[in-house]
Amino acid sequence: MSFRWWRFNDVDLFSEPSETQVETLSQIIRAARAEEPDADGSVLFGNLKGTVVGLRYYTGVVNRGEMVGLVREPQNQYDRNAVKVTNIYGNQVGHIKKELAAAMAYVMDRNLAKVEGVVHMGMTNTFSMPVMLSFWGKEEDRNTLMKYMASRGYKLNTGSSTGGNLASYSASDSSYKKGVTVPLTAEELKNAFDNLFDGLMESKDGEKEAVESVTTALLPHQKQALSWMCARENKDALPPCWEKR
Repeated sequence: MSFRWWRFNDVDLFSEPSETQVETLSQIIRAARAEEPDADGSVLFGNLKGTVVGLRYYTGVVNRGEMVGLVREPQNQYDRNAVKVTNIYGNQVGHIKKELAAAMAYVMDRNLAKVEGVVHMGMTNTFSMPVMLSFWGKEEDRNTLMKYMASRGYKLNTGSSTGGNLASYSASDSSYKKGVTVPLTAEELKNAFDNLFDGLMESKDGEKEAVESVTTALLPHQKQALSWMCARENKDALPPCWEKR
């Protein structure tokens, strides 16, 4: 998957998210991806709410806002259509509910779409949890996929903005009131920090000298990084990438 460059100063790092609008850095990046095709020609077909079941049988843990892996298990002794759900560390969390898994198995086995999952509420009980599924594929397969899913009783949400859909989905849970830490993939993390420090390098205003006990002279980018870290510790001192809304 490829990622579009975006401005880090579009993100408010310090304000607490409201109950009606929760949009994480990970969601913003995925929203940017939804606006243009991937390098391999993949486009977002739509989103679908699903359910992960069997949580009590596995040791894997998923927190709010985390992405999950979706792996086909055609050799599963209980269900040949099984779709295993894993956390970001590869530990199994559960399975997609049987009825939806049957439809997803057809799609995944025939490469009609790649399916990605994000959990917005975390594991609130030991039995099941909701998951938002995103279907990506080639434009020529869109109609085939949509018709097949509809024939199985599943209609994808084809809203123009993935970020907006995800935020609305998050807001629908009244218990989702506090900010969460969202682990990013290695590629997302690299892009985020690349853009962050690109923004800092554009201005000399964000430099900070080290304390006297540090005898080594800091390079410009090190001074800017120090300024940014100090600003994160003290919210009264805002870093250069912060922008009032």
